[in-house]
Amino acid sequence: MLRRLLSMLRKELIQVFRNTITLRMVLMVPVIQLIIFGYVAILDVDNIPTAVLDHSKSPQSRRLLSDFFNSGYFLLERTLESESQIDALLDGGVVDIVIVIPEDFARCVANGEPTELLGVLDGSDSNNAITAGNYFASITSRYAIDVTTKLADPSLGEIKIPFEARTRVFYNPKMETIYYLVPGIIAILVIMLLVMLSAISIVREREQGTLEQLTVTPIRAGELVLGKTIPFVLIGYVLILLITIVGVFWFGVPIKGEFHVLLVLGGLYMFASLGLGMLVSSMSNTQQQAMMMSMFVLIPQIILSGFIFPIESMPEILQWVTYLLPARYFLIMIRGVFLKGIGFSELLPETLSLAALTLVILVISIFRFNRRMEI
Repeated sequence: MLRRLLSMLRKELIQVFRNTITLRMVLMVPVIQLIIFGYVAILDVDNIPTAVLDHSKSPQSRRLLSDFFNSGYFLLERTLESESQIDALLDGGVVDIVIVIPEDFARCVANGEPTELLGVLDGSDSNNAITAGNYFASITSRYAIDVTTKLADPSLGEIKIPFEARTRVFYNPKMETIYYLVPGIIAILVIMLLVMLSAISIVREREQGTLEQLTVTPIRAGELVLGKTIPFVLIGYVLILLITIVGVFWFGVPIKGEFHVLLVLGGLYMFASLGLGMLVSSMSNTQQQAMMMSMFVLIPQIILSGFIFPIESMPEILQWVTYLLPARYFLIMIRGVFLKGIGFSELLPETLSLAALTLVILVISIFRFNRRMEI
């Protein structure tokens, strides 16, 4: 019995080590995932993109702003001249918060009179907005206590803070997390479904020999690729519609933008996803390998795209990596359509970037697909 068991173990070990692609995936994927999670899975938010509208332009306001930007939590992106500029910056996702300092700020600080600081927040990312609002209130309170401590007469007893922080939240005033999650879930489920389905479908046909049979028919390579991908695009649209219906009517998530904008941009995103699936199939010999390789491609889409963790808080090298992820761009698009009501003009930078990335992915995938079919 022991001899038979040892023989079986020996046979299985030989098969495992003979399949070098699967072995490398089994060993490498957990290590890579651990490294990425170790750098990204940090709940602290820093380098929050910030704009400043300083009506006071005084030494007191500059001192307060230095406290904000020396804290490491806020990163100055824009200096504004009027309130009319605020909407465009928040709509375009250029900043997450706008700090507004009133004109009488210096006089109020000097005389110990009450005044308010305003933080205008982008509530489309409720987690970031809550964190940024807390940082804003905390730094403002510390500055106020420091100022009033210097002004106060010890004989008067309790110190009264002369000003307070007030926040105004755009797009998601109630800070409902589900409003932020549902659009993101749509983006992640679409790319997961299409990458896996397309990769496994192509590899399965290769295993069964039917793919090689198609190549000897009059059908051209481009027609073959389109024939394999278009059905999955239709499935992707059904998935978008289904999740949107559930999100809107079950969870009450609003759609402030035009739905046809989402469908057009979603089509571009789905072609990028299918290109990744074709790329995975060109590097896989079996369906098991395709499944494992798909997870290797999809994990970065989930944890580096901004779906869970803010990109601004990631190490700089990983922030550059995010530009290679289709999900990064589509998350901005779909949340913009759902929560901000913006359209093609506001999303033009993300649309052009995703279109360029999709073209590169498809060219590489088709090239490798053709090379694989020639072997």
